[in-house]
Amino acid sequence: MAINYDIYKNSGCLRSKSDHHLRIIENKTTTSNTLAEHIEKACSLTTSDVKAALSALASSVRDELLAGNSIHLEGLGYLSLAMEGEIEPDCNGRLRVKHPRVSNVLFRPEKALMRKLQDAQFTITKHAGKHSRNLSETETEQIIARLLEKRTFFTARQFANASDMTQATAYRTLRKLLDNGTLKNIGTPSRMIFTHADKPSTDSAETH
Repeated sequence: MAINYDIYKNSGCLRSKSDHHLRIIENKTTTSNTLAEHIEKACSLTTSDVKAALSALASSVRDELLAGNSIHLEGLGYLSLAMEGEIEPDCNGRLRVKHPRVSNVLFRPEKALMRKLQDAQFTITKHAGKHSRNLSETETEQIIARLLEKRTFFTARQFANASDMTQATAYRTLRKLLDNGTLKNIGTPSRMIFTHADKPSTDSAETH
């Protein structure tokens, strides 16, 4: 079975070495039930046994990560946590983190797994989903200006809808505008709310 993919055009704010990027089109999400059925056919365990083992594995993985440990799943790879928070100095000038939290679970595949995946076959397929428009910097500025006409902030989803971009491309575009100082985030790192960097927000920042 081949892996389906499509070619997407980069947005105007994301010019790089290439004007396009590749994106895999996932056929479906495989559930634990399906995996359990496949494993049952490959060994003497029943589907119920496998599901119980997978449940126990998920619980153990959670506990080990909460204990600050990394996890090596032989044949698959390594799991570890990434964190985020607001770094600021305390009264003595020493750095501390305010509101530390888990931002992501990182996965690093084993080299043996990656070697086996090199046998993958690929087929280009037109995705039924939305392709992002290729916006110029001027068009992007105009869209942001329209979003800020009636209020002083907007969300990534609102920008994506207004610009006819996918959510992922909209987020990457806004992230670059944050990095170059055009916009600022008045929300949290995981729930961003955007406004002009030189315009203070007076509204209550609520997402819709």
